Parts: sequence; C-alpha cells; structure tokens
Amino acid sequence: MSSIRKGGFRFFVYSNDHDPPHVDVRKGKGKMKIYLSVGTGMPKMGPRNRFFNDADARRAFELCCEAHGEMVALWEKVHGKKQSE
Repeated sequence: MSSIRKGGFRFFVYSNDHDPPHVDVRKGKGKMKIYLSVGTGMPKMGPRNRFFNDADARRAFELCCEAHGEMVALWEKVHGKKQSE
C-alpha cells in the first residue's frame, strides 16, 4: 500500500487492488473511491460510504484533480504503467 496525504484526506493505492486505476480516499470513518484517468479524460467519483458527506466528497475530488498526475504516478508505482485509454 502507498498513500498521499492532502487537505486532511489520505489517498491510497493498494498493491492487491484491481483495474481500473483508482485511489481509495479516507477521512475519519469516511471512505470513497475516485477513478483516475490514464489518457486525456477526467477522473470520476466512485462509490462512498455514509460517513463521507457531499462537501468532503467534492473536496476530495478537487484535491485528486489538482494532483491527478501525482495520483496516476502513485498507481503506476504500485501496479506498473497503464496504456492510454
């Protein structure tokens, strides 16, 4: 597992995780998933649990978009480089 901390959130990539490329985000009891764009597309919000409110979900997504290159690099560090989609 590798992680990045930003704005009170932790963005995780697990070595035993699955495609498509994504980060798992946590803050307190809140959990959500953000799917990364490997090509030229935009990241997409994934599922979240009931402890992740709308404001936190939006902020986590904004932080992920701002640091998208860093998030993709983290995924590639753990899983290897993906082909552009």
